Amino acid sequence: MKIFLTCLFSLAFGFQTVFSQEAGVEIPAEQLLRTKQQARLYGKVLDADNKGMPAATVEVYVKRKNAGIESSYDSLIAGTLTKNNGDFTFVNFTMPDSFSLNISNMGYAFRSQVVKLSAANKLANPPQIDLGNIKLEKEA
Repeated sequence: MKIFLTCLFSLAFGFQTVFSQEAGVEIPAEQLLRTKQQARLYGKVLDADNKGMPAATVEVYVKRKNAGIESSYDSLIAGTLTKNNGDFTFVNFTMPDSFSLNISNMGYAFRSQVVKLSAANKLANPPQIDLGNIKLEKEA
C-alpha cells in the first residue's frame, strides 16, 4: 500500500511540474542545445622540448557577476591533471560561451588563455573543442 501511494504521489507531482510551465515562453535554440548536451574539451600540454607534460594542472574558469555590484570574479567549473603523455579531456559538463583555461606545472610559467565557442563548436553533437597542443615555457 505504501508503495502504491508513493507511486501515485510521484506521478501527480510529476504532472504538476511538467504542466506548470508558462505558455508561450521560447528558449533560444543555442541555449537548449547546450543545456541538453554535454560538452567535450580536450588538448595536450607540451614542455619546451615538445614532449607531453605529465601531471600539469588544467582548470576551466567562467566569469560570474556579483549580485548588486558591478564587478565579476572567476569561478572554477572543471579541473584535471594531464596524463603521462600530456593529454587532458573534460567531458560531461555544460560548455559556456567563453571561458578561461589556466594551465600550470612546477618549474614552468603559468599560462592562461580565453576560449570562445564558435558556431561550429556549438552545433557539433556533442559540442566539443580541440585546443590542440599548448606549450608551457620553463620559468626563468
